[in-house]
Amino acid sequence: GGSGADGDALFHSAVSAAAHNSVMRELMAYLAQPIEETRAASLSAEDRRYRSLAQHRGVADAIRRGDHAAAAAAMREHIAHVAAGRLPAAPAQPRGRS
Repeated sequence: GGSGADGDALFHSAVSAAAHNSVMRELMAYLAQPIEETRAASLSAEDRRYRSLAQHRGVADAIRRGDHAAAAAAMREHIAHVAAGRLPAAPAQPRGRS
């Protein structure tokens, strides 16, 4: 049961720690509060919750296999999925203008 917010937070913390990358750890620490503020809302839709869990499993499986390229690709897919659900679409620019 539940929204999965606690598990989501633990997963991202574990991935950050496992990366042994100080820049990534600092970035995730910096983003922790904004992510926390939107996590529950993002995971409130059941289809998004299950899709996110499946993506987490893909990342974790690739890490367990030691397949760095697959882990990075799976995480990029997950980030794109999350961003698409949270960020408003940019307004279309009229042709001929920049």
